[in-house]
Amino acid sequence: MESQSDAKKHTSVKVIGWIFIVIAGLMIFSGAMGYIAYTSMQKMSGGVPPASAGMPNSFQLMAIVFQHIELLTTVQVTFGVFIIFAGIYFLKLRPWARAALEVVSWLGLVYVLGFGIFALVSWISMSAKMPASPGAQGAPLMFNIMGMVTGLIVMAVWAVPIVVIIKFLRGSTIRDVFKQK
Repeated sequence: MESQSDAKKHTSVKVIGWIFIVIAGLMIFSGAMGYIAYTSMQKMSGGVPPASAGMPNSFQLMAIVFQHIELLTTVQVTFGVFIIFAGIYFLKLRPWARAALEVVSWLGLVYVLGFGIFALVSWISMSAKMPASPGAQGAPLMFNIMGMVTGLIVMAVWAVPIVVIIKFLRGSTIRDVFKQK
């Protein structure tokens, strides 16, 4: 018979395992849909326009990303499939899967923070070039502040759950479940 603490430990494993499986499914879906949307737009417009020198740096970087969208979506879908397998084997209490999901979590945290910083820098550089009124230099200060605060909140909304999951994956509760196997 399973004790209450054992049931709690297994609940943690089930919740985390299913979170990864669902998120990986969304990764696969969004990667596939992104590729379909991109190829549809490419067919309608005749290709990806090259980055021009007058574009903000963040737009130039995004133009490079779009030039390699096939590779990036393939990597995203493949990574999603790997995460689903790791999530399934995590639910089966395979130690390698716990380690794999921890690595995936750390990579996710680095991605969220890196993309968040990129978004904040992009916001600041683009809003500095937007005149608030004719003859004005840059957007109003409050516009910049609100954009940065929103960016930081969005980063936290994504980063905090990842940190919590990493804490659980590294914690004794889940490690003990995998040792009992």
